[in-house]
Amino acid sequence: MTIQEIINYVDRKIINSETDANKVIDLNRIQDRIFNELGRLSNTYTIDVTKTTTSGTAEYSLVTGVRIEDIVKMQIEESSGGEYLDVDYAGVNDDIYGRRVYMRGSDATKFYYYDNEVAVTTTGLKFKIIYYPRPATLEVGTLTKVPDLDTDFHDLLCFGLIVELASQGDNYDKSVADYYQQKYDEAMFNTKKQLSDRMNEAFTTDSENQEWW
Repeated sequence: MTIQEIINYVDRKIINSETDANKVIDLNRIQDRIFNELGRLSNTYTIDVTKTTTSGTAEYSLVTGVRIEDIVKMQIEESSGGEYLDVDYAGVNDDIYGRRVYMRGSDATKFYYYDNEVAVTTTGLKFKIIYYPRPATLEVGTLTKVPDLDTDFHDLLCFGLIVELASQGDNYDKSVADYYQQKYDEAMFNTKKQLSDRMNEAFTTDSENQEWW
């Protein structure tokens, strides 16, 4: 669905006086909330290999716009041009002895990498960071755009926007808000189950993106 089609659907379900601009503002909040919960964009994730190690350095910058929570998997070259080895995520209280780990950095744009509790001693090893890209901000000037969120989940955008509209200002309608909140919750439950099932299946690979099937 395009942004305009989402708005048209919502306008058929609830009489409201909100401008398209305000609806797009609400849709961006809803989209971010859904992504934070699902981490899904068009069934794809992205692979970045632009980050490399510096001897004696433990902290590195994440890919622009990516958070630790968006990372699906991290690997590092065993040697320059060699095979990639898995890197585990570790929390601040986890034991990292004898492990290759990445951890939250000093701020949200960075991560620490340790190999057996110490910084790497080799310069130029590539990190392979596999992550879900965050959705692009929706704009009222491009209502023909299709949101980056997986099209299978656009019902969540529709239901979420109806709940927002029915819960505020001149559009307030508790019965409508409650009804579509229930539909939103049911759709989210079914979506999570669907994703859980997909993650147990094989995935195919192309040069930059991979898809779960």
